[in-house]
Amino acid sequence: GEGKIYAQPDVAIVSLGVTTTGATVADVTKRNTDKMNAVIEAVKNLKVDEKDIQTTNYNLTPLYNYTEVAGRIFQGYTLEQNVEVKIRDFTKIGDVLSQATTKGANLVGNLQFTIDSPEQFKEQARAKAIAQAKANAKNLAKESGINLGKIINVYENYSPYPIAYSS
Repeated sequence: GEGKIYAQPDVAIVSLGVTTTGATVADVTKRNTDKMNAVIEAVKNLKVDEKDIQTTNYNLTPLYNYTEVAGRIFQGYTLEQNVEVKIRDFTKIGDVLSQATTKGANLVGNLQFTIDSPEQFKEQARAKAIAQAKANAKNLAKESGINLGKIINVYENYSPYPIAYSS
């Protein structure tokens, strides 16, 4: 049996980040943290819950410049920090993006629309699939003149997104 459920997204997820370069770790860390804190504060001021803001990346790396004459020359450091923000009120998506960039976010992307708690929809689809499988089994048994026995195998395959096929 197969059970399909279609549901509207109830949450938008976007990645917001700040990348900063500078001569010292202390300088880069301070400037990046100040900008990132301003971005997070601006997002919170738009009524996004703190639980819906999660750090996903914090990466400090040395920065080098390469030349044919001198070879590898140390230039300083780069710090990249990202947060994932869940936006539950779709009317605030533009405001979140605008305020984040105004406050210093220079890495913005990966905007997705999804369902925050898909479990209820999985259960509905599973119930539809089981009902269809039972009906198919009864029909096959009746048409072939055999009796149904115990269930031997159950296989579940879940795909969170519609799959498009092309020929």
